[in-house]
Amino acid sequence: MVRNDARNHGNIEKWSSSSSIWRAGPGQEAREKPPPVFLSISSSSCVNKNNALGPAPDPVHQMPAHEDRYTPLLLRPETSIWHVNRELRRTCRQAIMDRWLGKTAVVTGAASGIGEAITCALLQNGVNVAALDVQKERLAKLDAECRREGFPGTLHTICCDITREDEIDAAFSHIETLGGVDVMVNNAGVIETSRVIESDRKTFERLLNINVLAVAVCINKAVRSMRKRNVEGHVFNINSVLGHYLLTNVSTVGLLADFNLYPATKHGSVALTHVVRRELASIKAPIRITSISPGTVKTNICMDSKEMKDFFDKVPTLQPKDIADALIYALGTRPEVQVQTIVNITELTIQHTGELP
Repeated sequence: MVRNDARNHGNIEKWSSSSSIWRAGPGQEAREKPPPVFLSISSSSCVNKNNALGPAPDPVHQMPAHEDRYTPLLLRPETSIWHVNRELRRTCRQAIMDRWLGKTAVVTGAASGIGEAITCALLQNGVNVAALDVQKERLAKLDAECRREGFPGTLHTICCDITREDEIDAAFSHIETLGGVDVMVNNAGVIETSRVIESDRKTFERLLNINVLAVAVCINKAVRSMRKRNVEGHVFNINSVLGHYLLTNVSTVGLLADFNLYPATKHGSVALTHVVRRELASIKAPIRITSISPGTVKTNICMDSKEMKDFFDKVPTLQPKDIADALIYALGTRPEVQVQTIVNITELTIQHTGELP
């Protein structure tokens, strides 16, 4: 083990990791090994791609008086530099993420699947969540599970049909009493496996109302709340790879050949994300918007269809937690970083906040 500190003025001392005695070199005396070294990492530094410490913006976070704005990291002689760098990155990332502590996120479709995973991930990171869902029983179950987990964030469940104007108005009015919207997650969505040419207007309206219109309404209300309070905000639209292209893989065409208007609604939601991003950039608002487009995720979105009950046993799928992890990553980036699009982790578009196009 090689140790270098200010006390020996740059001289290299060699220590045995299995012994408490320093192995003396020529003309030097053996002495006891000092206690493990604590490496103090300032929250205003982070690790760059070359594993070097560089400046980072000071997060808006009130540290306890006794912590002196430094995070101690125990560096033992047997600890490899790889483990140290990993801990440095984790420390720097958590310092940036801490600016969302105590803020309020709104998650639609929060009671199951991807929405439930995102809700739990936000709560785990100290973000309060207003969970919107039309399924009252599932909301009660989610509330009980989160209480049992003891997450640092606070959960507020709101039974709401996001296709009804009066219910969504009431929900956002209540959220304002909680402090307003800081993070908006448009997750609620429905799918239809019938053909367009064999469908009806009611089916079309249901897909468009939930997958497009409700997304636009929630973005509108969330951004108004953020701008009224002049705070940093982040909007997430949970889209789909079908919002970028249609599947042509022969292994899946036989199972999912018919999506009705679902791909059209997701293309619309992707386009909506880009439109709003340009609008926010033009007014220089400190608000970011990110589109996350997963592939097939193992949820109950298709469980109402008899033909789809065994679908997830036949094809490779993502887990809801994978999507929640992607959202937490984007949320935890610096305010100056605009994570524009995450497409199944095969494409990650990152720009400076406010950059056009």
